[in-house]
Amino acid sequence: MLDPKKRNNMKHTQAILVKYMSATNTLGARVKLTDKRFNTSIILSMDYSYNVLTQAIDHLNSKGYTIITNSTFGDSEYLLTVVHGEKDFKRLEK
Repeated sequence: MLDPKKRNNMKHTQAILVKYMSATNTLGARVKLTDKRFNTSIILSMDYSYNVLTQAIDHLNSKGYTIITNSTFGDSEYLLTVVHGEKDFKRLEK
């Protein structure tokens, strides 16, 4: 069992699911980021100078998030564990 004193020092993290969305007849390729805590998502237009993971990480870093871990599921789905510098939890924003 985790010592309660140590538990209070643990950082609160958020899980962000990153997924590649292929182009359709009317929309170009996109990158979807889903915040599993708030069950909200944002969709970014794919920037082909990046790969999916790098684009997601750069976007999150620009919003003040720090990436703690990264897990890969298949070719185009990732799970990022993040913390935000301002407060414990923050909703995703474009």
